[in-house]
Amino acid sequence: ILRTLHGELAELVSLPSLADFESATSFRIQPLAFRPVVPRGRDQTQESHAEQVKALEMCIAQVDKFMHPMTRAVAFPVLHGRAGSGKTMLLKLVLLYCLAKGLRSTVTAITSERARTQLWAVSIYMRCCRWKSVRL
Repeated sequence: ILRTLHGELAELVSLPSLADFESATSFRIQPLAFRPVVPRGRDQTQESHAEQVKALEMCIAQVDKFMHPMTRAVAFPVLHGRAGSGKTMLLKLVLLYCLAKGLRSTVTAITSERARTQLWAVSIYMRCCRWKSVRL
């Protein structure tokens, strides 16, 4: 996942090397000093870009809050918008941020197609069905 994410996003934004990401172990031991930046699209309005920047900052704030030793859970923002508005790219940047901090991350999506093809995840529906079948 890391190699694919890095390859896709390295064309859009400035990233540390893949080796640096791989060596990131833990927030307390050896975190990678990486803060993702949302690139502005060619035809993207300034207002749309500002919304993406704000959403990224909200997500990063929740990841940082989660990293605090006294935190038990966080309410992660729900990203929604029309097709092509940058939700998947934003989540990929957040996922890279999590990996840079040494977190093992699980990504879920409501629709299975996007989860499988874009985020290497399992849909919430499939997880629920799997849990149900295990309990029977």
